[in-house]
Amino acid sequence: MLEKDYYATARRWLKRHGCFATGIDTGLAEARIDAIGIKYVGGELSGKTEVVAIEVKRDATRFGNKVGQALGYSAYADRCYLADVRPSRRGFTDAELRLASHLGVGLLTITEDSRGRLNVTEVLTAPLGSPLDELRLQVVEKLGYSECTICRSLFQRGEADPGGFSRYVSRSGRRLGALKRAVHDERGFLYWLEESDTRNGRGTQLRHRRYLCPDCVWNLFRDFSE
Repeated sequence: MLEKDYYATARRWLKRHGCFATGIDTGLAEARIDAIGIKYVGGELSGKTEVVAIEVKRDATRFGNKVGQALGYSAYADRCYLADVRPSRRGFTDAELRLASHLGVGLLTITEDSRGRLNVTEVLTAPLGSPLDELRLQVVEKLGYSECTICRSLFQRGEADPGGFSRYVSRSGRRLGALKRAVHDERGFLYWLEESDTRNGRGTQLRHRRYLCPDCVWNLFRDFSE
């Protein structure tokens, strides 16, 4: 099997551990993440989520290089894992465990049983990191989700394909009524910050965009939509 053939196995592990949105070979121009998921970890008073990234390896590359590649995902994800394809009889050494723990990278093993089934075992839980907010949100958007400006929770803005980028939101525009339509249709709301564009210092239009989730649109603006 090629390395990419194990991506779906890593993705299934993410789903089993509570990720409500997942993807494989997903990311930005600077980095493609082998398997990625978004997990809800909030409660009654929080809509907090975590982005979990997995780097899959099946070759004989030095362990330090493998775990370093997984560590690179820490700029995009809250928790980072290295999933190493290994014979069932051989786990991680004490030195490998210490190195991964020191770097803040979780460890998974992918093994094949006697029936040819692939199993994923969590050997070391990834600690919570501090990704770059801009990069984290860009990766989240690749999965079809966006962050609400008001409640800071994630909501499904569209699909993970380019054609469905804003399927579940109403767009602000020159014509009035977009917010009222969002309330009526119980959709999210997408708007742009033109003032931010004028002061970005790059001389280009970056099209700074922000979102309101359907819950905030409905609860805050329904009284003004009639």
